[in-house]
Amino acid sequence: MAMTGNKFINLVTKNSLFVFIYIVSFTAVGLTAIMTDGNPFWVKLSWAMLSILGVFVSLGAYFSHQEASQSNKWPTVSAKILMTKVMSGIATGNQHTYSPLVEYEFSYLGKKFKGNTIDYSAVSGSKAWAEKVVTELQQRGGTLTVSVNPDNPEMNVLNPGIRLVHYLRYLIGPAMIVIGILGIQEIIII
Repeated sequence: MAMTGNKFINLVTKNSLFVFIYIVSFTAVGLTAIMTDGNPFWVKLSWAMLSILGVFVSLGAYFSHQEASQSNKWPTVSAKILMTKVMSGIATGNQHTYSPLVEYEFSYLGKKFKGNTIDYSAVSGSKAWAEKVVTELQQRGGTLTVSVNPDNPEMNVLNPGIRLVHYLRYLIGPAMIVIGILGIQEIIII
């Protein structure tokens, strides 16, 4: 997020490797708490990590909301589709999630850039939904209109604006913080 200039904020809100490592660590601590028959250290560490995750979700909600809101005011340019496809995501049990993927190229102020952001929701869903999004992109005839951040053209988006997921993150993040704190205080016992 170029508008903040803060590397820590970028790390916890944009870096998928950091998020992946944190989730794996959180899962490992939670499983350790279960396997040690509720050892108080591991249980409290699990609750603390849930609260910290809530802070990350809240920060991500705020900064993503800001970007999405500002993207409505960015200048637009034409972009050429380089690739579209449906990507398989996380599998839980017999359920899979899917995400639409697009790569496009555009020129802004005489320089070429590539982008892949459809919108700022970062959601995944059913295979049918992802295929529908990809089909709609392909039906645009190989050209798209992309909104470009004039201060940082590497930040660009096909469908600017705020989505429902931004508001949901505002609810989920603080809820995780509160639940974690209540767990640490042993007000919630699982």
